[in-house]
Amino acid sequence: MHRTEASVAATILAILRDLTGELDLVVDPGTSLRYLPRWDSIKQIEAIASGEEAFGVDVHIRDIDRISTVGDLIAAILRATPS
Repeated sequence: MHRTEASVAATILAILRDLTGELDLVVDPGTSLRYLPRWDSIKQIEAIASGEEAFGVDVHIRDIDRISTVGDLIAAILRATPS
């Protein structure tokens, strides 16, 4: 299945809004996850797991260690998507 960066970004935004409880949350690819409202290491894991579930992919462990921004999370999902 072909996914675009924009479609993944829209889904990730919805996930982040749900996890933070901030329905009007605005982010861009450079937004650091650690500075999101009420963010902690558990939310980080939940965001990755929710992205994996939403897209039916498994993010590689080396990518998980490198996710620090919204753009990193989007890129990890896109890399995990079969061509």
